[in-house]
Amino acid sequence: MESYFRLDTPLYFSYSHLVCRTAIEEAQAERKDSSHPVHVDNCILNAEALVCIKEPPAYTFRDYSAILYLNGDFDGGAFYFTELDAKTVTAEVQPQCGRAVGFSSGTENPHGVKAVTRGQRCAIALWFTLDARHSERVRALSGTGICPWKGPASAFPSPSLTASSLD
Repeated sequence: MESYFRLDTPLYFSYSHLVCRTAIEEAQAERKDSSHPVHVDNCILNAEALVCIKEPPAYTFRDYSAILYLNGDFDGGAFYFTELDAKTVTAEVQPQCGRAVGFSSGTENPHGVKAVTRGQRCAIALWFTLDARHSERVRALSGTGICPWKGPASAFPSPSLTASSLD
């Protein structure tokens, strides 16, 4: 990402997320809905007013975003970019195993994901920041992550519940 966007400063992982979207069982023909509606990664999009408010709870520190597709045995699930109105599609990326899509996280790139119509689409979503204070590694080391790992003992909430009793 740094070299592609020709950045002079380092990028830090801000957050990474494995996401799988599965087709619903109802009829799939003519589906036009999105599994992930149009949004902007670092501000709150108000498409009707054509503005994006860069304040919490938005992740205002996100500077770049990427999606890495992990499989290809599904239909639908296209990633698309729009104008700020969230309606005018400017580009569409067909998912393919191993394909990565990288882009800046601001108002220049509103985006969404179309519904998966057959199978399951899995991808890793990655967000990057130029601000080292928001590095995923810093959060992990400080124990302030969403679900900080505290070692094997925390995997089992009760002393009577052990790995062997789960077999």
